[in-house]
Amino acid sequence: MSGRDLTLAALQRRLDALEQELARRRDREEIENLAARYQHYWTAGQGGRIVDELWARRAEDVSSEVGPSGVYIGLERLASYYQKEAAAGRLTVHTMTTPDIQVAGDGRTARGLWLSIGSESDAGELGEHPPKTLQERLLLTSRDSQGRAYRAEWVWQKFAVDFLREDGRWKLWHLHVYELFRC
Repeated sequence: MSGRDLTLAALQRRLDALEQELARRRDREEIENLAARYQHYWTAGQGGRIVDELWARRAEDVSSEVGPSGVYIGLERLASYYQKEAAAGRLTVHTMTTPDIQVAGDGRTARGLWLSIGSESDAGELGEHPPKTLQERLLLTSRDSQGRAYRAEWVWQKFAVDFLREDGRWKLWHLHVYELFRC
C-alpha cells in the first residue's frame, strides 16, 4: 500500500467519523425542538396537537406519567389526558432547562432529561368554599378578596423522556414527569 492510499484511507475514516458526529448533533437538535414544541403546545392548551404531531404512532406501548395525575398507556389514553388538561382559564407555563440527551448507537432510540421550572394557575371560581373533597382542597390553594377559590403555584419538575425514530423523525415514546417541588 502506498503512502497516498494510507492518506486517503485516513481521510475517509475521518470523514465517516465527522458525518456520524454531525448526524448525532442533528438528532440532538431535533429532539430539543420536539421537547420545545411539547412545551409550547402544552402552554397553549393544544393537547390534541401534542398527541397528533409529537407522539409515536406505531409503538403500542407509548406512555405518559405526569406527577400524581396517573399513568396513561396508548394513544387513546394519552389523548384523554391532554384533552382533560386543556381547561378554559388554566395557564401552565414551564421552561425546560438543562437538556441531557443521549442517542443510542443505532440511532433508533434516544433518552432525554430536563429540569422544568414553571407556574400553573386556574382562574375564576373553581369550587365551593370551603372545598368539599381533599382533591378540591389540594387544587384550590388560594382565595381572592371575595373568597373565590383559585390555584396559583410554582412547580419544579424533572422530565425523563424516551424517544423513538419513526419515518426518519424523532417522536415521544415514554414521558415521565417527576414533581420535585410545588408551592
